[in-house]
Amino acid sequence: MSFREIIWPSKWKVLVALLIPLAFFGLLLAAIPNYLSYFASSTPIAQTLGVLMLVLIGALIYYPMACGLVYLYRHFSSQKEEPSKEKHKGKEKEEKPKSDRQPKAVSPGNRDLLIAVILILIFNPFTYTFAISTADYVNLNVLNYPCGVEVVGYSSVSPARDAMMVTQEVITMADGQKVDTTQSLTNVLSTKHVNDTVVIQTNIRVYNIKLAADPATGRPVLGIITRTLHCPAGYVQNQTATGNAPKAAFDACMSSCIHTRDAGDTMDNGPCLLDPIPIEPDWVCDVAHNPRQPIDNNPNNQCQTYLRGQATHFIELDTQCRLIKAV
Repeated sequence: MSFREIIWPSKWKVLVALLIPLAFFGLLLAAIPNYLSYFASSTPIAQTLGVLMLVLIGALIYYPMACGLVYLYRHFSSQKEEPSKEKHKGKEKEEKPKSDRQPKAVSPGNRDLLIAVILILIFNPFTYTFAISTADYVNLNVLNYPCGVEVVGYSSVSPARDAMMVTQEVITMADGQKVDTTQSLTNVLSTKHVNDTVVIQTNIRVYNIKLAADPATGRPVLGIITRTLHCPAGYVQNQTATGNAPKAAFDACMSSCIHTRDAGDTMDNGPCLLDPIPIEPDWVCDVAHNPRQPIDNNPNNQCQTYLRGQATHFIELDTQCRLIKAV
């Protein structure tokens, strides 16, 4: 039997290929309670479509494994049948002339068995899971590495938002301890109590934030939704806080930007927000794109106090209120 014959489609091979992902899906539902809860919370239509897509895609992925299983089953079944057939044919062999005997069937070779076993070993759920997990580990820990905790949103009670921490800031330190994963940030906060102040350093600035109580659990929280950020190997996360700007000027500029953004202004024209900054008249607050666009060089969108030389320093934020530079 050739390799082509082993993988050639048949109804049994297709059936087994459909049953493999279905069985694997059932195993996931039984072994992972959260997966079962998520599936049960879906609508019946979503559940049906999800199972159909899983089975169809899984059948394509696991078809080679199904071919190997069907081949092995047929091979070992035929091996059991051969001895009984030989007993019944014993007398016929004595009576029939040598010229009338049927040629003996050639048993499948070791090569075909090896092909079937290899198909099963390679194209199975556990091998796929191991390969994906290994690739994910190499990508996140060899080619890249965890380099901070990115703020991606806020909870209903959020002292971090009240302190003007913005989304896409990257937390790198908490109370003097390095933060490179969400777990390391959780470890720092687990030693705190409600109303304790924690010093949070991001890639933009330093915050002193008083922790609030989570409405559901009562635990002290910053009130942010985070994810671990992975950076390319050799990358050094920017540790500058307010650049060269005085903290009061930076806070005023950041507050103006956040209020403008939250009001629905996209600031796509790169406007001047504070011209000058009232608390620090030698500084202005400007918005630009990162990377810079031609519209940012339009004098009408720049701070006039700085252009006239009445202010000698500027803070430049991007349209998401992240620091570009302070000079």
